Amino acid sequence: MNKTCFIISPIGPKDSDIRKKADDLLELIIKPSLQIFDFTVTRADQIQRPTVITSDIIKNVQMADLCIIDLTDNNPNVFYECGRRHENGKPFIQLVEENNDLPFDVAGIRTITYSLSTPHSVNKAVKEIQSFITEIITNDFQEKSPGDSLTSIAGTLERIERKINTLNMNKSANVNITKTKGSKTSIIDSLELQANPLKAFKNAFQNGDLLGMRQTLPLLIDTEGYTHDTVLSMALLVSVGDQFAKNMLMTFITGTDFKDIDNEILFTSLLSLEKFYVQRDEESQAVSELIPLIENAINYKKYNDKYTAQLLNSIQKIYYGTQNYDKAYTIIEKILDLMPNEPGYYYNASLICDKLSKSTKAKEHIDRCLALQDEFDSDHYKHALLINYKLRDYNRVKELFNEFWTGNEEDAQSFLEDNDELRQAFI
Repeated sequence: MNKTCFIISPIGPKDSDIRKKADDLLELIIKPSLQIFDFTVTRADQIQRPTVITSDIIKNVQMADLCIIDLTDNNPNVFYECGRRHENGKPFIQLVEENNDLPFDVAGIRTITYSLSTPHSVNKAVKEIQSFITEIITNDFQEKSPGDSLTSIAGTLERIERKINTLNMNKSANVNITKTKGSKTSIIDSLELQANPLKAFKNAFQNGDLLGMRQTLPLLIDTEGYTHDTVLSMALLVSVGDQFAKNMLMTFITGTDFKDIDNEILFTSLLSLEKFYVQRDEESQAVSELIPLIENAINYKKYNDKYTAQLLNSIQKIYYGTQNYDKAYTIIEKILDLMPNEPGYYYNASLICDKLSKSTKAKEHIDRCLALQDEFDSDHYKHALLINYKLRDYNRVKELFNEFWTGNEEDAQSFLEDNDELRQAFI
């Protein structure tokens, strides 16, 4: 077949635990999965230094016939390369080790959960990957549309959000990083920072260096002003909770006529601000500060239905965070009118109805979600099981659990073990 497969995964230095784990995944699961398909397999450490994202690596990421991506442990380089692969629409397979949470942007994409703990679990993962590859071959490695720039930028923001789970950005944002005379920065090269702050920011971003990004931003604004790249840089930092970047971005948006702000930049900025308020549990503040800006953007910019729905969903999440479930439901109804075939929005609607003690309506929405979803989602089934249990529809509970078990046996077993009341439906 003479096809190429590039492996995107955490690698780490030689003899490190990360490297050993990456080697086990490669030798025990990935290579056996690919063996029958005659792929040429390459991993980044076979090119250059595995901790540096080089042009050769990006070329492989974008040109390989297939990429297998291990999202375990939210590695910054992996998510950057994953985003670059998503941009071109070429086939990829996402993996994640069991008991790892996925960020929002990739959680809705079909992802194979693996475990290296037993021969059975290894064999299970091999078979799932082979099944996935068979589908790709059947479709003749057909590319999917990468979407327009709005999707790419929003995706970048979502990928950066993964760091919230592993780093306390509030502490990072408040670290005193002002340089004194004669001192050296340990985060990024001072000469590069002075000569080309935008390049320094991008390098810090590619290396997952949040503090370096924060250090670079003030000089970037001073030297470049509020350019396309500068505002996007601010948005990236805002999305992981940086207070300084948030203040600067709000100053830009509120002090500039919307007609003078590029559509995609305004869209991206508003999404990043919503993440800022939600992750810091400041939704009450967002009601007065952010929601009016989003509403004005929707009215002024006339985005298409998809992007209007995304902006409305930001409003919905803010109201949900303030426990104003009635307003949240009013917004989600508007979203469903715009995007009647998007399962995730029906899931959100069901969650809201559950909070409003409208179990029957919640059931309608989650049933619609399950009917529309193209890819199995454990969270959808967990919620559906709980709603139907509340309604005492035990036959439906058993039916749903059988589907859940077929889709993800380990998740289903674990969920049942953790829910004493639900187990009663099976007695």
